[in-house]
Amino acid sequence: MTDDRAKKIEWLKRAKHADILATAFAESYERDREIARKLTRVISDMPRSNKNENSTETALIKFTETSIQAQQKLCDLHKTRNEITRAIQSIDNADMQAVLTLRYLCYMTIDQTAEAMCYDKATVWRKHNAALDKLEIP
Repeated sequence: MTDDRAKKIEWLKRAKHADILATAFAESYERDREIARKLTRVISDMPRSNKNENSTETALIKFTETSIQAQQKLCDLHKTRNEITRAIQSIDNADMQAVLTLRYLCYMTIDQTAEAMCYDKATVWRKHNAALDKLEIP
């Protein structure tokens, strides 16, 4: 594999990494949301001393921070997937587009991609490598 192909593969894999991060933050958000939902104490906007830290307030702040982080990760995922989709769509061959889309946006293995496209693995690898050669990353 050439350095250029390896660089393009890493660029394409960003979608999966962003998806993993977004999923992790979404799960954390859901856990924090459940904790916040269970809180029944009303929070006062009156200043409190540092000695008596309000655990309810702390939990709600944590929930808010996690919510913001989860939203940012989802935005990052959307942006990354759109960027990769545009690059893949710039290839002038539908089979090559399909191979890269299934592989890097649907997270399929080469075996799964071959099965989905009704090709043998060798053909999928050839189309994959040809697509990488044509792919132009920003």
